[in-house]
Amino acid sequence: MAAAVATPIFPQLITSPSVQILPATTSSLVTLYTGGTNGSKIENIIATNTDSGAAYLLTLTIVTSATNYIIGTINVPLSAGNTAAAPPVSLLNSVNLPTAKDANGNPYIYLASGSVLKVNSSTTVTTAKVVSITAMGGDY
Repeated sequence: MAAAVATPIFPQLITSPSVQILPATTSSLVTLYTGGTNGSKIENIIATNTDSGAAYLLTLTIVTSATNYIIGTINVPLSAGNTAAAPPVSLLNSVNLPTAKDANGNPYIYLASGSVLKVNSSTTVTTAKVVSITAMGGDY
């Protein structure tokens, strides 16, 4: 086995992909982030909800070699991020999604090259409403 490199590595390309879950999406998985050639680090995932009458359960799934691995399901309350009274939801900070933490206590997910992070809602979003999800991270 080769010796480990002692030099630290940092993301080389900062990315912030966004997706929307619409009524037409139903409960289908939507691609949020695809691991870069040398892997990726996702440091935050934010969700908002324009529906003032319904909350939604979002499931994060990592797809590796065509196999789905559910990593957690998180509640996005009604109007989250759409009013001052309901802040957006940080999906990685959820108690329902235990993740690794860096030296400063910030959560993150490593995503291998070729792996895909997908998200879906357990129920169909109400007509004319939108659940938006934005990831923030970088590719190595």
